[in-house]
Amino acid sequence: MRSVVFAVLGYLLLMRVGELALSNRNAARLRARGAVRVEPDGFAFLVFAHVTWLVGMPIEELARGPAFHLPALQGSLAALFVGAELLRFWSVRTLGDRWCVRVIVLPGAPRVRSGPFRFLDHPNYFGVVVGVVVLPLALGLPWTAIVATPLKVLALWRRIRIEERALSAS
Repeated sequence: MRSVVFAVLGYLLLMRVGELALSNRNAARLRARGAVRVEPDGFAFLVFAHVTWLVGMPIEELARGPAFHLPALQGSLAALFVGAELLRFWSVRTLGDRWCVRVIVLPGAPRVRSGPFRFLDHPNYFGVVVGVVVLPLALGLPWTAIVATPLKVLALWRRIRIEERALSAS
């Protein structure tokens, strides 16, 4: 199981590096079009919560190994994680160059209401929370889910409030 945990961690790290590069490119494009960055945007707390999740999985794996091995349950949870990732990808694709890890608002631009945004105001964050809960459980690492989930929910709750204020002010 250890190799699976570290392979998944490698995937997550590659995805996050790619997402940061995309975010930086999008932020530069948005600023060139007159977009404004909102501060404070809760980014530091989001990073803390995310790092807790990312670091928690290998620490829990190395410290005690998986707490359980229930293939049917773990397979279902892994499928939920894949679904959450697909929702995140769909959200980012729908936002296009308006997607950033920072809160950057383009004044006068209409709110995105296509793709998954037809159903949820913040589908990316829904996917993130599902992933934070189910991935550690799929790997048999419940303590990571127990510690990281409330942190991530609190960080995203704060971030959504900031984004909603910024979007309604633009």
